[in-house]
Amino acid sequence: MIPEESTTDLTSSHNFCNSNLPSNQFLCESLSTENVNNEVKKSSIRAPDMQMGKCRYVRLLDNITYIAGAVILRENNSKNLEILLIQETKKSCYGKWYIPGGRVEPGESIEAAAIREAKEETGYDVEIKELIKLDVQGSGWYRFIFFCEIVGGEIKTKPDRESLSAAWYLIEDVKQKNVLLRNKDIKDIVDDAEKYYRTYYGKEIINPCRIIPESQRGLFIEFVIVKKNMDKTKTEILVHKSCKSQEEIISKKDVLPTVEFGFEYIFPMVVSKCYRHILENGASQIEMPNKVINISVQASLENIYHGIRLRILSPHKPSISKSPILDPARYTWIELTDEKVLRALRLIEGQFITKLTML
Repeated sequence: MIPEESTTDLTSSHNFCNSNLPSNQFLCESLSTENVNNEVKKSSIRAPDMQMGKCRYVRLLDNITYIAGAVILRENNSKNLEILLIQETKKSCYGKWYIPGGRVEPGESIEAAAIREAKEETGYDVEIKELIKLDVQGSGWYRFIFFCEIVGGEIKTKPDRESLSAAWYLIEDVKQKNVLLRNKDIKDIVDDAEKYYRTYYGKEIINPCRIIPESQRGLFIEFVIVKKNMDKTKTEILVHKSCKSQEEIISKKDVLPTVEFGFEYIFPMVVSKCYRHILENGASQIEMPNKVINISVQASLENIYHGIRLRILSPHKPSISKSPILDPARYTWIELTDEKVLRALRLIEGQFITKLTML
């Protein structure tokens, strides 16, 4: 059952900024070189370029929540598209319909949680085909919506604490609100699932988006800032000057602009401020992200490193020239021509890429 609760400043990694001050009037204190070196020793990758607070720890069901949901579609005998919904047992939304899903438990992978919730609430065994949507609210709530396919089991008919029942509904009935729905946000989920089904389902998906099972000590965003020329024949990406080849973009973990942030900063604020820190007029020249390329997270029982690292697509707006880099000693543009790299970054025309929604 998907729970009801909700569906600032920066500098280089060598500084900490107090964002309680008015915009552009930040009080910065230099971190000691020793502290920076200690952070580097803890990880095999470079310390983040930008810092907006820092989480003392990240522990699932304590200060961060991951929700896993499953979208299951089928065509009926009339070739009309249907979606499998479950009837809620929660008191405040009792009897209303929604997609199967619920909280990820410590020690459980995101995918395993989606499969478990689907089984508990619908009766079906499912297989994950693709992560079609990631919703982020604030900085401590993340919902993963997977497109799934039935591989066994039978539809649930007996109510229990997980759900009252499960049933198939026409997509159009859900869109037209002819069903008593728990939340109006299901319309966006249905739209995304229908688009995936009609465009990609049944076709070979090269490089499907999967959750990388790596523990993260905090909250991180990696920015894939790409610029295409006006006729879209040339694609460039912003990387660290240490990046020696296109291959290193996908083989190394420290070549992209990266920020670490704390729970006191909401996700859109982090993105906007980083844009202003990276490029001149960055907040107006880089589009707000609505796609995620990959995700690293693992809520292990052996530690409290249950944070998340998102690699998001941040397209430079169409223009003849690129916005100037604010720190040219750190970053540079390189052209992307290697199809393997383009595909790994999901930059091939027509390639599926997971939707990112900042709630």
